[in-house]
Amino acid sequence: MRSNLGIFDMSVHAFLTLFAVAALNAQDQPVGKGVNLYSTEKEVALGTQLASDFRRTHASLDDAAARDYIEQMGARLVRALPQPPPFTYHFELTTDSSGTFLEPASLPGGYVFVPAGLILAAKDETELAGTLAHAIAHIATRHGTRQATRAAIAQQATIPLVFVGGSNGYGPSQGDNLLLPVGMLQFQRAFESEADMLAVGIALAAGYDPHGLASYVGRVQEDPQQASMSGFPRRDTRILRIEQAIQGLQAKTYTSSGEFAQIQEEVRRRQPPAPPNPTLQR
Repeated sequence: MRSNLGIFDMSVHAFLTLFAVAALNAQDQPVGKGVNLYSTEKEVALGTQLASDFRRTHASLDDAAARDYIEQMGARLVRALPQPPPFTYHFELTTDSSGTFLEPASLPGGYVFVPAGLILAAKDETELAGTLAHAIAHIATRHGTRQATRAAIAQQATIPLVFVGGSNGYGPSQGDNLLLPVGMLQFQRAFESEADMLAVGIALAAGYDPHGLASYVGRVQEDPQQASMSGFPRRDTRILRIEQAIQGLQAKTYTSSGEFAQIQEEVRRRQPPAPPNPTLQR
């Protein structure tokens, strides 16, 4: 996705200075707050258009049981957000099971696309819930339009507005990342960390074991040779931060629907087996 708003004339140096100051104040701001040129109405309109584009290249998985399961899990996680969401969340399944699209795709304005490959790659319900909570967190914190705002200020047209893992997914590939200024990648990694921190709280509040996200990241994310050119924090660092965030949360009783194995089998019957050792890349 490209953003060519062309309404600011500010140097990249000034841009980085502005957001360095904003980052220092981030902990004092409510979820999703920060410099953003988009109203929530415009963000929904943008997300609706991106979702339409996404559907043209990613076929829908037509399975009522799996769809209902994901929608119920998504609604449960959304209800656990620390603040009322400004968007209506929409959860859709795609048939992708190639092994390169192993995260939900988070689009601005409340759209979440869940690939069959993720359902097949997750070892249990807590891992699936953790990744879905991470996707919801990206939307709740308005990362897509905050990226677009940064792109406008820095006059950088290649900033992705869709957060998703996988070199062949809808999000940025490693090659795309190499086109981004290092400062932009730092902000992108900060967004991933922010989504992780919020996700474990959402999962816990919804009754899911928050360790599921760390478990999935530990099995699936593969660090590139040039870590500084990745949009993800390094795997070990990311897991450590997630575990530290969990330690700061009040323990709760975790519940499971008991449906995951059945849903996974439903999806498996409709899809070829997931490839061995799937990896999460950005």
